[in-house]
Amino acid sequence: MQKCLLLLLISVFSVQAYTQRSIDSMIQAEKNFANTSLVASTRAAFMKFIDSSGIVFEKGKPVNGLEAYTQSERRPGILTWEPEYAEIAATNDFGYTTGPWKYYANSIKENPVANGYFITVWHLTNNGWKFLIDFGITCSEQKKKITLKKRNAASAKLPKANAQLAAEAEAKFIQAYTAQGVAAYNTFLSSQSRLNYSGFIPATNAAQRKALLDSLPRNISYTVLGSGLAPGTDLGYVYGSAAMNDKQDGYLRIWRKEKDEWKIAVEVLHLK
Repeated sequence: MQKCLLLLLISVFSVQAYTQRSIDSMIQAEKNFANTSLVASTRAAFMKFIDSSGIVFEKGKPVNGLEAYTQSERRPGILTWEPEYAEIAATNDFGYTTGPWKYYANSIKENPVANGYFITVWHLTNNGWKFLIDFGITCSEQKKKITLKKRNAASAKLPKANAQLAAEAEAKFIQAYTAQGVAAYNTFLSSQSRLNYSGFIPATNAAQRKALLDSLPRNISYTVLGSGLAPGTDLGYVYGSAAMNDKQDGYLRIWRKEKDEWKIAVEVLHLK
């Protein structure tokens, strides 16, 4: 009897673990995150879903999000958001979600006073999905509602050995950008990338990306302040400070391993 009960418990825990280790589970975590913000408060949502080492940006500077929200008071207004795109690593325990957000002064029945797009980087822990970094942009318009799209890196044919990590790819990109300017993107940008620049609707196809890159300032100086990598080393992120003349703000790049190279999957930039 005890042996049967033990096997049953093992089976239940295995099913739960398998269910959590999936792109749908990660997407649901984002939806639960957003719902908590709507039902309780944004502060409560962030404190519930952020990793103990998770990063958010305060006035353009990366800070420990759990500490920031623990010390802050509940802020007025209502913040809502929903995922429209998600990508998960081959190990199904690391990925990101992105989509539109809206901010309302008093009620969601009113017109939003601000809107934009977010990026949330997630990883699976013993306590479920927790986010490692949350960063977003503002823009005056949003795309019409589209069907949620998913990308699973498990379908990609990746090399078994590749010593180059995302942080090293970032260093090479910054070196190339310093020397070549926007032309550096020709080498490092993925054909399936997303560019989230403040003031613009995210660029998700070749024509949109070209338009945004053509508008990109030529003298941005990047300083890396932190990074993270999927256990399977096929997805990673780098964040830091972007400076231009007397302006300075945060930036985020998510890197994807494609065949034998690292490519920029997502770039989030506030400077414009």
